[in-house]
Amino acid sequence: MIVFVVLICYLLCSVGSTVLSENDNGDTALGSFWQITDIHYDVNYSSPLIEPNLCQVVDGFRNSSTGKAGGIFGDYQCDSSWALVVSSVEAMKSLSPKPDFILWTGDSIPHISNSLTNLDKVYSVIHNVTELLVKTFPKTSIYSMLGNHDVWPAHQIPVSGSFYDDMLSKAGWKMTMGAAEQQTFKKGGYFSKVLQRGLRLVCLNSNLWYTSDQLSKNETDPADQFHWLELEMQSALKQSEKVILAGHVPPGIMGRGLVGFSWMYPMFSNRLQWLMQRYAGIISAAIFGHEHTDGFRIVYDNGKPAVPLFMAPAVTPWNSTLPGVGANNPGIRLYHYNRLTGLIKDYTQYYLNLSDANTRKKANWEVEYRAQRAYNLNGGLSAASLDALVLKFKENGSELFQRFYDFNSVSFDLSPCTGECKRGHICSMTNIDIKDYNNCMHGSDASAVQPTDSPSGYENAHRWSLSPDHYPHHWTTTHDHHHRREIREFTYYLLGGVLILLVILFFVVAFCCCRRRHAVVLLGRSRYTLIQEA
Repeated sequence: MIVFVVLICYLLCSVGSTVLSENDNGDTALGSFWQITDIHYDVNYSSPLIEPNLCQVVDGFRNSSTGKAGGIFGDYQCDSSWALVVSSVEAMKSLSPKPDFILWTGDSIPHISNSLTNLDKVYSVIHNVTELLVKTFPKTSIYSMLGNHDVWPAHQIPVSGSFYDDMLSKAGWKMTMGAAEQQTFKKGGYFSKVLQRGLRLVCLNSNLWYTSDQLSKNETDPADQFHWLELEMQSALKQSEKVILAGHVPPGIMGRGLVGFSWMYPMFSNRLQWLMQRYAGIISAAIFGHEHTDGFRIVYDNGKPAVPLFMAPAVTPWNSTLPGVGANNPGIRLYHYNRLTGLIKDYTQYYLNLSDANTRKKANWEVEYRAQRAYNLNGGLSAASLDALVLKFKENGSELFQRFYDFNSVSFDLSPCTGECKRGHICSMTNIDIKDYNNCMHGSDASAVQPTDSPSGYENAHRWSLSPDHYPHHWTTTHDHHHRREIREFTYYLLGGVLILLVILFFVVAFCCCRRRHAVVLLGRSRYTLIQEA
């Protein structure tokens, strides 16, 4: 009997741990939110007006990447078709219909020449996407941020003026912001929102610090955003709040293709890094887009990992004009986070195999990977856990790094990445400052990549052997992940034991009641027999 009870307790604990770990104590602390970024909707995709060319971008007319007519959901040479935009938002609704909120981190306008558009067209395109998101998620908060293409001329984000008012009225962003957020947004395209007690979302207009913005390069603090940001951090600190930062252009250097290309003016990048280091104790995560690729970076403070930065890949499959960057499959991302602390515990990256979707004429958005499982991480996606992951990346012939590289293009470019290719990515992950990055690339940081790293280094790959569900869906089927348990095991045994005792007690009471009822029936029958004999 004792063995039976222990066995039942163990089974109950196994089930209970799965339920509790997935829901994080009754689904009160664990939440989820979507990020959608770099949609780049091309209203003229495959338009008869520009046939036989498929689309027109900044480097001129482009033909289909397949040599055939453009597919329904787009082409790797072009920005997003409307069918792709709609399918991405509908996939979000289908895959996770009730997120806590949605981060829309900018860039809805296609990569086209300034001569082909104007501000009214910019507002119209953004309004279309805004309306689609709002209608699809009518009861979900949508936090919309500007991208460097969401203006005319492209990249020229003003430090003041009517542009921000027009974004609210003409682009429809009044539908996504409350009155308080609108008032702040009018100052320079930034705003903040207390998501719940103890957690604040700070949405930046990081385009003001972008190297292509000629309107801000001579400013010391464009639109007073740094001053506002520090006040927000001080307020959050005073009120014991944690902060999630979000924006479009990320700080740091792009790891793919370009070598030493920093997105921000050095003075602005350094100031943002300093602020993130100063308030690292309350910044749970920073989330950006812009690069079209899938990546992460780490802000260090005195050599210690302090703040994790996440860059989600784009919806647009556009083959970048930046050397070595290339195209990507469309992606959308669902983050799993702690509502109390803002810490990112995991994320699920979904993708659309564009070639397959066009062939089948049906969009099948599927799991590409889940971060914790894909990278063998435990305990969430903190700066410390990402730092430990980079150490594994540095190993000779690291399968984990190659997997990162495959995911970097959303499973479009599956070629090997070694030598300078690998060094560029790792130096980008670990160095926000351009000088530190250059030192890393030129060997001053010898730990960036082990010198013998080469394809022949795969002899150590068995050390990081993987179960099938670590691979993206196009390799094999993945399974649902389970978050690490945060309740001690003895609690599960205690709860299981109590439940078993209650079940046993129930059966004992039921058995006694049945015996009593049977005795009463027998007594009644004997009395009836005596009466009959009398």
